[in-house]
Amino acid sequence: PITVSGSLKNQYSMDEYQGKLRVVTTTNLSCYKNQNYYRERLSQRINASLFIIDIDKMKVIKSVENFAPDGEEVQSVRFDKNMAYVCTSVVFTDPVFAFDLSDLENIKVSDTGTIEGYSSSLVNFGGGYLLGIGYTNSSTPKIEIYIEANGNVESVCRYEIKNAYISEDYKSYYIDRQNKMIGLAVGGNGYSYILLVFDGSSLNEIFTFKLSGRNLSIARMVLEDNYVYLLYGKEFYVMAIADDA
Repeated sequence: PITVSGSLKNQYSMDEYQGKLRVVTTTNLSCYKNQNYYRERLSQRINASLFIIDIDKMKVIKSVENFAPDGEEVQSVRFDKNMAYVCTSVVFTDPVFAFDLSDLENIKVSDTGTIEGYSSSLVNFGGGYLLGIGYTNSSTPKIEIYIEANGNVESVCRYEIKNAYISEDYKSYYIDRQNKMIGLAVGGNGYSYILLVFDGSSLNEIFTFKLSGRNLSIARMVLEDNYVYLLYGKEFYVMAIADDA
């Protein structure tokens, strides 16, 4: 067996690609001072680390340890072939890191720097874009689009929903990379399902549909021939959207 330091956020924090297991953990390192009969903890250092494990040899062959600012913990991870994207946060600040793992002897790391909020889900949105779903603050969900540009990860645009909350279940989201659409259920002042489209510079609402229940994680949507099919528990809805949406 092989062990690495830290703890996993969820199943998306691990990925196998070309015989290598990639793992991102939140590390929690404590500094102690030995006393006569006990150890006094002087400080605690929370951070994040990336480990590359050769499956055949069962050993760590590369790592990028403690890459985030101290105090930041992993909120979301997304692997895409030779790329790894990690969002870390402390309270409501949100660096998103991009790791180019195509050359393990020269791992390249770029990031957004500190921005407001955090992403609980990171999604490859196609065309070099990265989709982040999370919160700006405790009562404001956000959907944010990032792009890799000039060796950095940059925020392109953000859509916020005031005084609301969203499901953090990835299966409840509708992700359409071809048409650059994102759909999700929203609670707060009533319950609804919103569908957004990214036009290259901003996220715009196509429609908002009222829902009858509170369990946001059960929403499932598909789009076919400009018709939205939405399953919500035992309820089933069909809606037409405009041809130019």
